[in-house]
Amino acid sequence: MIKAVIFDYNGILVNDAELHEYAYLKTAQELKIPMTLEKIKSFISLAPEKKIKKYFNATEDMAEKILQIKNKYYYKAAEKVNIVIEGVPEVLNYLSKKYTLALVSNTLGEYFNKSFPKNLASKFKETIFVDEIENPKPAPDALLKMAKKLGILKKECIYVGDSVTDSGTAKAAGIEYILIASGNEKKEDLLKEGELVLDNIRELMEVL
Repeated sequence: MIKAVIFDYNGILVNDAELHEYAYLKTAQELKIPMTLEKIKSFISLAPEKKIKKYFNATEDMAEKILQIKNKYYYKAAEKVNIVIEGVPEVLNYLSKKYTLALVSNTLGEYFNKSFPKNLASKFKETIFVDEIENPKPAPDALLKMAKKLGILKKECIYVGDSVTDSGTAKAAGIEYILIASGNEKKEDLLKEGELVLDNIRELMEVL
């Protein structure tokens, strides 16, 4: 029996990939470092510190400066758009009445805390972000830690993600998962990872 639904963040609850891509590109321009949008897109699903290493080959001290510059561009752009994916408020309100909701993401907690609507954020009992875990996704650590924080068995939770990384994380953790083709990855690629791939988040209300 499922007691908890654990969500990914980017591509599932918010559509902000283009904002992150834009912010990294502007950062490279400001620092006068050659960069292409194609390179940024190819590593956008990695944890922030890994992305910065791939993009800029930066030292630890430089990485912190780069992240600060990048965040400046991200937050300025985020103020002008609604990043919450259509249907998310409806789905979270519906599922929160039946299940405990949680969040596990490779994003930094500050993006969620500053940019995600507070009334929706309150629906989540627990959250784990990349800056709170030593081994982020695709390692299973965050999902296993979340199940422990919720006080439930692995078989009593299900993970909802939008990528091959998410399915690999769930498989490694031994946790059931559902994929939604709402992120950057194509549905046909997600179908290779599992039989249940939804087109949009609203379908969760029928499946769960």
